[in-house]
Amino acid sequence: FVMDESVLHRRVGGNAVMREQLAYLAKQAARQDLAVNVLPFSAGLLPGMWASTIVDSADTSEGDILCVPMVDPPMTITRDRYLLEQARIDFARMVERAPQGAELTWLLDEARSRL
Repeated sequence: FVMDESVLHRRVGGNAVMREQLAYLAKQAARQDLAVNVLPFSAGLLPGMWASTIVDSADTSEGDILCVPMVDPPMTITRDRYLLEQARIDFARMVERAPQGAELTWLLDEARSRL
C-alpha cells in the first residue's frame, strides 16, 4: 500500500498513540512479506493521489476490481480496462517515488521524534 507522508504528522489520539502507531508502522515496514510505502512530500502531487483507490486482482468472476471509496457515492469499476490500467500505472509511479529501507526508517523515526 501507499500512504501520503501527511498521515505521519496528522495527530490522532495524542502523542503517545501516534508514537505507538508509528512504531507499529516501522515494525510492519521491516517485514519481507509486506510493502509499506510512504510517499514523501518531496514527491509532489502525483496522478492517483486525488482519492483512495484499491485495485484488487482477486480471483472473481468479474476479474480486476477498482474501488474508489473517497467519492460520494463510492465507485466500483470492473469493466473499464483503461481505468484499471491507469490505476495500476499511477500506483507504480507512487511506489517508485516512495523511499525504501533505511530512508523509510529515517522518515518514520523523524516523524516519531517530533512528538
